This record gives sequence, structure tokens and C-alpha cells, in this order.
Amino acid sequence: LTFAAIDYIAGTYRNKIFVVLLWVCGLAAYFAYLYEFNSEFGDLNCESYTEAAKHFGCQIANGIIHWFMIMLELSIMGTIFICLSSLGNSIYHVSIIASLFGIGAVATFIIVPFAMEFETFFFSTIKQVDQLGMRMIYWISFLLGCTILVMQTVSLLRSIAPS
Repeated sequence: LTFAAIDYIAGTYRNKIFVVLLWVCGLAAYFAYLYEFNSEFGDLNCESYTEAAKHFGCQIANGIIHWFMIMLELSIMGTIFICLSSLGNSIYHVSIIASLFGIGAVATFIIVPFAMEFETFFFSTIKQVDQLGMRMIYWISFLLGCTILVMQTVSLLRSIAPS
């Protein structure tokens, strides 16, 4: 048993377009809500170093920490989003509950952050409306999420409709 959106070789996904849209939506949501969020978790205070070599080393260490945090964000949040949102998209296991969980995951990860503004330790949904690119990425993420929700709802209705 694998998650349909991450196991392409086995061909267990019901709809290829759904899988592609799900991954693009996850990437858009990352850029909308996680990428610009500057958490100071793990930052070293480089101002305390007076020697140029130590200051440079501190900046390198901060760069490594920041890239490590990006990797963790993409790995953890991306995996959770893709796996939960793909529930109900398998060709072998048609389950109403799994489809509803998939719909709920997309609504939680995409629709709620678009509709509400809040800040947590890991991400911020406070909109940066002064930048055109950021406004576009918010809307792209939202519209992709709505498209995925429609596709999941249609798939759910097809699975429960009598043949």
C-alpha cells in the first residue's frame, strides 16, 4: 500500500492531472506561506564576532542552517501535504473516508491559509499584498487548491454513485 501521489512507478493513482496539480499546488503553497517566512530558529549571532574570519564562518554556518531549515520545511510539510491530500486518489482502494480526508487536507493546507491570516512558529499566512508576485502566488495556490477540491469531489461522487 503506497500513497498514490508519490508512487508513480506502481501506477496506483487514479488521475495523472490530479497528481501533477497536487505537486504544483504544494510548491505554490510553499512559496506563498513558507518561503518568505523568516524564522530565527537556529540563527547564530554573528555580530558578537569581531574577527573577520570568525564573522565569515558564522555567516557560512547561518547559511547552512537556513538551507537545512528549507530542506526540513519541504520534506516534512511537503510530505504531509502530498500524502494526506492524495488520499482517495488510488485506483485500488476506493474509500469514502479516505476521499473525505483528502478533501479536508486540501482545505486545511490551501483554503484556510488563503482565507485567514495567522502566524505560527513554522509559517505565516499574513499576506504581502504590496508585491504583485506574492499576490499572484497566493491566488495560484488558492485556484489550484479549488481545482483539486473539485477533482476530489467528482471522484468521490463517482465512487459512491451506483453503476
